[in-house]
Amino acid sequence: MQHPSRQAGRSARVLGSGAARSLSGSGAARSLSGGANRSRRAPPDDEPHLALLPELLSLLPRLRPQDVPALRPLPRHAGAPADPRLCWQGSDAWLRERRGCLTASSFASALGFYGLRGQRSLGRDFAAQLETGAALPPGQGPGCTWGQLHERSALATYAVSWLLPACPGAELLETGFWPIEQDERPGGDAAGAPDPALEGFGLGASPDALLEGIDSLCGPGGALVEVKCPWVGGQPVAAERVLPRQMPQMQGALRATGRSICHLLSWSPTGANVFHVELDEGFADEMVGCLPLFGRAVAARRPGGLS
Repeated sequence: MQHPSRQAGRSARVLGSGAARSLSGSGAARSLSGGANRSRRAPPDDEPHLALLPELLSLLPRLRPQDVPALRPLPRHAGAPADPRLCWQGSDAWLRERRGCLTASSFASALGFYGLRGQRSLGRDFAAQLETGAALPPGQGPGCTWGQLHERSALATYAVSWLLPACPGAELLETGFWPIEQDERPGGDAAGAPDPALEGFGLGASPDALLEGIDSLCGPGGALVEVKCPWVGGQPVAAERVLPRQMPQMQGALRATGRSICHLLSWSPTGANVFHVELDEGFADEMVGCLPLFGRAVAARRPGGLS
C-alpha cells in the first residue's frame, strides 16, 4: 500500500477558502463557514478554552435553512427505507445497517494510524458492538460534540460561499449507509471459500453529503463531501492541509459510493478551507483487502467469532 503521506500530498489540493456564517433554525446550534479567515486573539492558558467561542459565533452572518435550497435532507420516515443508502444518519434503521460493519470513519484506527492503542481501543468497541447489538459509540469529548453541532452549518456555508457561486445548479444530498463490496476474504481456504471467522463482518461508509449537478466542476458521476470541524483544544481553526490519517475515510467513502472526487471541508468560526481529493483505486483496493484482517483479530479474541 502506498505510504499515506505521499497519497495525501499527491491527490489533494486546496480549492478555496471563505468566511464563516451561521445557519439559524430549529434544533441545536449550527455554525457555517466558507471564506477569508478572520484573526482573533487566542485565550491565554489560564482562561477557559471556550471563552471566545460565543463571541466568534455571534459575529457570523445568519442564514435560514430555506436560504440554502441546495441542501436536500433525507425524509425522516417512521418506517425504514428498503435501501440503506436512504436511511438518515442517526436513525434506528441506519444503526441496524451498520451493525457488524467497520465504517470508514474507523478505517484509520483499524489500519494503525493512531498506533497500537488506537487499534486496541477500536477492537474493544467493535467487539462490544457485536456483543450488545449496538452501533459503535460515537466519539467522545468536546471535539466530537463540536463537530456534530456544526457539521450541517459547515455544509450550508460550503454551498453558499463556494459551491453555488461556482456551479449554480449543484445540489448537496444527505445520504445514508453505503456497504462496500469485498471481493477477497483473507484467511479463506485453498478453494477460495470465505473465512468462517468473518461471517457477519462488513465494511461501509456514511458520507456527510453527495454532490450532484457539478459536471462542469468535477466531470460526470458526481462527488461527495466530508466535513471536519477541528477543535484544536478549544481554539478551533480550519486545517491548512489534508492529514494522512484522513485519507482512509475518504478513500473508503469514495470506494463505497463509486465516486472519484471528494471535497474535504475543514470549518471553524474564523474560516474554512475546501480540499479536492481524488480516488486512488490501488490504495482503496488494497485497504479494503487489508481491513478484514482487523475483523479476524477481533474474532480470534471473541467466543463465537463475529456472528
